[in-house]
Amino acid sequence: MNVSSVDFSMDKVPLRQSSTVSIGRIKPELYKQKSVDSEDEAKGHVEICGKLSFSLRYDYEEQALVVKILKALDLPAKDFTGTSDPYVKIYLLPERKKKFQTRVHRKNLNPTFDETFCFPVAYDDLCNRKLHFSVYDFDRFMSHDMIGEVVVDNLFELSDLSREAVVWKDIHAATTESVDLGEIMYSLCYLPTAGRMTLTVIKCRNLKAMDITGSSGNPQADKAHIKANRGLN
Repeated sequence: MNVSSVDFSMDKVPLRQSSTVSIGRIKPELYKQKSVDSEDEAKGHVEICGKLSFSLRYDYEEQALVVKILKALDLPAKDFTGTSDPYVKIYLLPERKKKFQTRVHRKNLNPTFDETFCFPVAYDDLCNRKLHFSVYDFDRFMSHDMIGEVVVDNLFELSDLSREAVVWKDIHAATTESVDLGEIMYSLCYLPTAGRMTLTVIKCRNLKAMDITGSSGNPQADKAHIKANRGLN
């Protein structure tokens, strides 16, 4: 793999040396200007795009979380005909390689899915996981429209999961700030004698699928080094 590098000129940075490796979430909000709408969202204003019903239960014998997607109500019309062709994708984050998807329901704003999926996971690990439901409108010839999403951060707030618990949740319109794009690992190294900082992008993981094939293009992030000279005021 070809490796390229980025140098940042640090004329006014105190001469001290540090070397750290960090891993964290990719935050798209850092790469765009804040708008009035995004400020409203930060204050708790979120558009509701219907409701989603599902049930949760833990199967101790199989050591799996059993998720049954029941139905959706009052979905918005995404097609010019005044209806939608909805389906649901489901992840047990932070793992993105394992996902499930319901059948597509044609021309239906109140679909009944009634489909069951099992995520192999240890019971003690459930406190570190969260469920992510993405509701889409199917399109045969174009990219599918995302209607909204439901995120369950704390599974044990809903039930102890020893018996099936039916849940209704509002479907929130997806915003750039709410989309989990994955994780990035990088290192920073400052060279005092040259007044230069080097940023090394090491790798990415759990990247969100962006292509219609269910994957992403080559992000060129594995052990990539980016270099550029840039003065800081």
